Amino acid sequence: MKKTPKLFVALFTASLAMSSCNLIASDDAKPEQTTTESSTSASTSRTSSSEESSITDTSHSDVVYSVEATDGGVYHIGQNYAADANPTIEVTYIDGYKEKIDTFTVKSVKDPNGTSVNKSAAFTKSGNYTATIGVTVGSKSYTKTVSFSVKSGTEETSGYSLTNISLEMPKYSAGQTVTSQLSNIQLTLTWNKGTEYYNYTYSTDTKFTITLKQDGGAVALTTPIQEGHSYTLTFSFKGYSKGFDFSLNQNYYRLAQDDITIVSSDFDNDYAQSKGEVKMLVIPITLSGSYTDTWSSSQLSNLNNYYFGNIANKVSLKSYYETASFGQMTVSGMVTETYVETSSTYTTDNILNDDNKRLDLISRAVTKIENDHSEIDFSAYDLNDDGCLDNVHLITNFNTKTYQSQTGSSAWGLPLWPHMSKTDNTSGTLSKPVANVYSLSAIDHVSDAITAIHEQGHIFGLVDYYDYSDDGVDYVGHADMQSANIFDWNSYSKLSMGWVSPYVATGACEITMSAASINGDCLIVPANPSTFNNSAFDEYFLIELFSPYGNNAIQYPYNGNYSGLSCWEFWETYYGGSLGGYGVRLYHVDSRFGYYNGASLVPTDTLSNPYNYILTDNNSYDYERHSVFSPYKDFKLLSIMQKGKTDTFGNKSYSSHLLNGDDLFKQGDTFKFSDYKHFLSKSGKTVTTMDNGESFPYKIEFTSMSATSVTVKISLA
Repeated sequence: MKKTPKLFVALFTASLAMSSCNLIASDDAKPEQTTTESSTSASTSRTSSSEESSITDTSHSDVVYSVEATDGGVYHIGQNYAADANPTIEVTYIDGYKEKIDTFTVKSVKDPNGTSVNKSAAFTKSGNYTATIGVTVGSKSYTKTVSFSVKSGTEETSGYSLTNISLEMPKYSAGQTVTSQLSNIQLTLTWNKGTEYYNYTYSTDTKFTITLKQDGGAVALTTPIQEGHSYTLTFSFKGYSKGFDFSLNQNYYRLAQDDITIVSSDFDNDYAQSKGEVKMLVIPITLSGSYTDTWSSSQLSNLNNYYFGNIANKVSLKSYYETASFGQMTVSGMVTETYVETSSTYTTDNILNDDNKRLDLISRAVTKIENDHSEIDFSAYDLNDDGCLDNVHLITNFNTKTYQSQTGSSAWGLPLWPHMSKTDNTSGTLSKPVANVYSLSAIDHVSDAITAIHEQGHIFGLVDYYDYSDDGVDYVGHADMQSANIFDWNSYSKLSMGWVSPYVATGACEITMSAASINGDCLIVPANPSTFNNSAFDEYFLIELFSPYGNNAIQYPYNGNYSGLSCWEFWETYYGGSLGGYGVRLYHVDSRFGYYNGASLVPTDTLSNPYNYILTDNNSYDYERHSVFSPYKDFKLLSIMQKGKTDTFGNKSYSSHLLNGDDLFKQGDTFKFSDYKHFLSKSGKTVTTMDNGESFPYKIEFTSMSATSVTVKISLA
């Protein structure tokens, strides 16, 4: 695969290298930072009323002075804004004439936490929302933001009953009170009416009775929480009560998704959103020239299933990401008719010798599809309203295998090799968004959904986890969707999207958690919790229970004797290594970032500076990076600590070694930094601390383990 360092392109460049990795792979190029601009387009009708105008004459200027939109309506859990919205939209013309507009388009909706949600989905949380709507007056379009409230009154409607309360307790420190932490309590209610369920997060205006017991006796909510006592916090509503037991958290906390400080899109707002409604535009392309195939009807018809299919036990891009995100993302979209390039300027031979023609081809294909389909609302494919398609996949009829067999050279890294990159075109409108971030693939890479899933990972902001050099080094043992295109996303990847709520150890403690692919449970152990920045983008050890559930259990559509095997079974059967049914993957993560000050990269914990870059990666070990990264050359973004204490993944003499059961920690195993410190250095350096210079003081023991849960005990070494 192809990847360029995330650097300001006017300053830096990166060279390409060829990979000898013989696993299933596809190509990608990491995007650069760009500035985007927003515009909007919508349709509306105009009605006027003399009572609303300061001018009684029916004729008036068509020059718009202002467009104002407000929404004072009250909505309830179970409604949705796309269907129930009723904003007030008033247009004022330059001559003072006013009229109300009753036609608009809902573009996006954000919940009380500022998180984008599906505009057509039922409200599941009470509080203050915002929505972006599009209004058209004459030939001009306007985008307006309105605020509105969602009330929790639906549960009081006839036929509703409370069926469950679940709670995510905040971390308490000695001396704190329940009252002081009420606003941080994450309480989820499930209401039932037939087969309909509505969940929402607790807020202080809901009508609950809350009681607290200390060691079984009732105490005030203002009672300071202390060590050595047990507590029960009970929530009651309309005759339904549920109590939750807790004690002073013993040196760990659960990092709520709302409290994650940084996600991938914060580094580059061109990355696609990874929560809520995610729409994808897929365009097959026919080129003339050498090394091409003809699209068959079966290939074209299969594309829709590969991207948007929902077949039991089979993997599609839709099923993979909806499973990986634990339902926090919905995937939809369309596969268009084939775009046939008729110009002799854009043949495979020309594009392979002129990379700019590849970018021109992408623009031509998108423009043709949009011009031919005026009936489609393409603004739905631009949910952040920046004039660019969020997720566009283009697939040419270039055959990489044919190229390699006829030329004797690898097609890896060529302009038509499967990859993700940017066109740096941000000139689109909401009604006709352009392709900026894109995925381009080849006809021989779409016999299943795997390449598309991998490249979509890059569109969301992930990098490759394998080395681009020709030595086969791979610090995750190839067992990852962003390495060899297999298995579920690892917990670091999911945390970088904000999909999970990890446990964070702050000292000696014992934590029991589920398998990562079941519900996203994982554990972060930083050397110094006081410097941990509550995001994926720091340095720490990461623990996840790796088991054959979720995306690890789905059937990958590999050909031949391996068709129909689950991902887990395929790995064991095809590669011949046993994973032992389950085990802990223990990673060292060094995902610190810094900003360029004109001379060097300066580590930081905030994104307040322009041009922030991840200091480390997995794909440039023994691969040329700009000299500005030289102080971080030996530090890897993501590395598995192999239980056997021999670093075969990072050793060239073991370059064919793949993840197996011997690399996974099992019940009774122990991790000490002194036994694994050599994994942190890849060039023979003596290591005594973490990459950031902090000493790691803990011993990690796995005291209990099954395929579905693991108990981790952390103590001072």
